[in-house]
Amino acid sequence: MSQTFEDQTWTLVSVNLEVFWHRLPIYIVWVCGLVLAWRRRKRHPRVSLVAFVALAGFLLESLGSTFLGTILAAKFLDWGWSRDSADSLLRWMDFAENLLVAALWGLVLVATFGERQTLVGRATTAAEPTTEAERPGDERFFVR
Repeated sequence: MSQTFEDQTWTLVSVNLEVFWHRLPIYIVWVCGLVLAWRRRKRHPRVSLVAFVALAGFLLESLGSTFLGTILAAKFLDWGWSRDSADSLLRWMDFAENLLVAALWGLVLVATFGERQTLVGRATTAAEPTTEAERPGDERFFVR
């Protein structure tokens, strides 16, 4: 017995909503990270940009792969594909998704452990205070 288009649509929506609710905590963390990266972009521009791109990528990948996977899984049989052909394509899509996630984690590692530029005099310890008199010239001068 074949489902109507409306029944298939509601089935897909319910599956996607269920997955969304299960992943909601991580979505909240990613959105908070996006907000923090955006707000701190003036203090740490490169780190914020890399973190923002990685977190946005995680969010879009998660939402997109869930949506695409449920749509394709439902449509493969309607299109006359054999179960083996559909499984083969879904395995390749899963491999591509894992490559994307690995690249996004690489960006997180670069943002976390990459080399940073610091403002002269901004990163001081209590034993070595820096004053304006000790730092002549432009205070936007960077050191590595």
